[in-house]
Amino acid sequence: MHINELKPGKVFVFIDETGDPGHPDHPDASRMYQLNITVTTRLGIREIVKHFSRFRYFREADKELEKYIRSLEIIHELFTICSGHPGIAFYSFYLKKEAYIGPYLKSIGVGKHDYNPTLFKNFIVRKSLEALFAELLPKGSDVLFQKGLEFELVFDRYLPRKTDEENLRQYLEGNYKLPPFSNIVQVDSEYSDLIQVTDLLGTLVKQTMTGGDSKLIDFISLYCLENPSQIEKRKGPGHS
Repeated sequence: MHINELKPGKVFVFIDETGDPGHPDHPDASRMYQLNITVTTRLGIREIVKHFSRFRYFREADKELEKYIRSLEIIHELFTICSGHPGIAFYSFYLKKEAYIGPYLKSIGVGKHDYNPTLFKNFIVRKSLEALFAELLPKGSDVLFQKGLEFELVFDRYLPRKTDEENLRQYLEGNYKLPPFSNIVQVDSEYSDLIQVTDLLGTLVKQTMTGGDSKLIDFISLYCLENPSQIEKRKGPGHS
């Protein structure tokens, strides 16, 4: 996404997780954790829905998009086409839990920074968004006012209680490294095409990183969050 090419208006940030925040000592917990993000304007949403709806139509698909991950080459082509639109960008932030050295995923105990899945999720959301907006708005929030842009965060539903949602809202809104958000909402992926696309993005990244062709994620900005104090960008669009 080229910020200078955007027209005044709303930009949506769709966020979905791959894996779970379970402690790595738990046998049922995932080994990796990812946050996958689609950033798009209203025109970008139309572009994404147009291409992925055609894919589902020709597959006679009445299920969520993630069910069709076996069509990797076609999925890659769809994401690549969409990423060429000036109002669309894709991001993925990942960590291998055993290599993670940040807070809230440490020993299970009673310390301030010990294991806490909700705080871990919120922390990873914050660090991911800080890295995303450092790339997207290199000159800071002043760009928003110059361009007449406003951002809305849309999460796949993962906070079960209203108080948790409000805590996340306050946690993000008090961060000077992030722009002010016009709205922070949760939706159900069952009726959100963009959340389903973002979920599919995460599945594609995960499969690629566990033995797939790295060219399949050449359209994405990929970050490693195993050391949240030194977030490392592993690749960007157009780079192998």
